[in-house]
Amino acid sequence: MITILPLLVLLAASGGSAETHHFERLCAQVAADYDSARGGFVTKDGAPIESAVELGFALGGERGDPLWLARAHRTAEWMHVLYDSAGGGFFLRLRDADPSYASFEKPTRANARRLENLIDAWQHGGSDADRRAAARVADYMDRVLLDARGGFVAGQVGDRQLVPEANGYAIRAWLRWAGANGDPRLREFAWKSLDRVWQECWVEGLGLMRLDMFGRREGSPLLEDQCEMGRAFILAAHFGGREADLARARVLGNLVVERFEEPEKGGFAQYSRPRGDEGKAKRGGRKFDENARAVRFLAELASVTGKNEFRDAARRAIQVFERDLGRAREDAADWALALRALEASDLPSRPKWSEPPKAAPESPRVFRIRGRRR
Repeated sequence: MITILPLLVLLAASGGSAETHHFERLCAQVAADYDSARGGFVTKDGAPIESAVELGFALGGERGDPLWLARAHRTAEWMHVLYDSAGGGFFLRLRDADPSYASFEKPTRANARRLENLIDAWQHGGSDADRRAAARVADYMDRVLLDARGGFVAGQVGDRQLVPEANGYAIRAWLRWAGANGDPRLREFAWKSLDRVWQECWVEGLGLMRLDMFGRREGSPLLEDQCEMGRAFILAAHFGGREADLARARVLGNLVVERFEEPEKGGFAQYSRPRGDEGKAKRGGRKFDENARAVRFLAELASVTGKNEFRDAARRAIQVFERDLGRAREDAADWALALRALEASDLPSRPKWSEPPKAAPESPRVFRIRGRRR
C-alpha cells in the first residue's frame, strides 16, 4: 500500500491543501527559471519549454496577471528564431537551426506543442501576427507531417510509421487549430486520424502499440503512448461529441490504472507487458516527466467522466513523487499543469463550428410517359 507522506498529513491537519501548496511552489519554480536574456522559458540548449508557455497563458488568463502573460508572449515571440523559413516548421533547438550542422531535428511533437502555444498567444491578447505564425506551422504539418490516410508521422526525418505518442500531440494541436478557425473539415481529419491510430495500433489485452516498417508490433506498450492518445480522445470528445472518442479514452484510462500503476512502489511504469500468469504484468521504470503527463491525462478523464477512480489514481502518483516536486526544473510546468487539471477542467472552450448549410431536399422529378401511337 502506498503511504501518505508526512507533508500531506501536516498540511491536511493545518487545514491547507497539499496539492495547492505544491502547485504554488511549482509555479514559483517556473517563474524563477524565466530568463529574459535567453529568450524566456527556454532551456540551456536553446529549446523553448512549451509547457511553461502554456502555464503562463493559463495563469495569466485565470488570474488576470499581466506578468505571466508577458512572459508567455515573450517566449512565443522568441520561438520564431527556430522557425525554418525555407522548408517550414520549427527546429527543435538553436543548434538545429545552425546551418553549420549537417543534421537537424524537427519533430512532430515539438511543432504540435508550439502550434498550441501560438494559438494561446493569439487568443490571449495577441496580434494577427500570432495567428499568421500559427497558420504557417499548421501548413507545415499539412504539407510535410500529415498522412492523407489519417494521422501524422513522427517527424520530417525518419520512418513514416504511426507513433501513438506523436499523434496524440499532433491531433490535439490540429483540433485546437480547427476549433480556433471553426473549420469542420480540419475537425473531420482529426476524427479520421483518431480512428486510424486506433485501428492500426490498438492490440486487445496490450494497449496502443508501435509498429515497425512492416506493420508488426514492436516492443512493449508504453505509458506515453496511452496517455497522449488518451488526451487527444478526450479533446475530440469535448469538441465533437463523438461517443466513440470518450469510450476509447475510458479504455485507455482503465488500462493505465490497471496495467501501468506500480502496486507496491506507486506511480506509473514506463512500459507494461502482460506476463503468462493471469492478471499480472511486467512493468519497467518510472519516469518523472511521464508521470506528470499521466496524472494530467487521468485528471482530465475524471473531469469529463465524473469517475473518481481516475482522480484517485492520479493523486496516488503525486504522493509517490511528492519529494521530487520541490526539485523539479524543466518538468515543473508539466507537474503544475497536472495539478491544475485535478482542481478543475483545463479543456478549452467548445468551438462554434462553421458547418456548411444543409442543402434543401430536391423535389421529386415527375416523368411523363407518352403512349405509343398505334
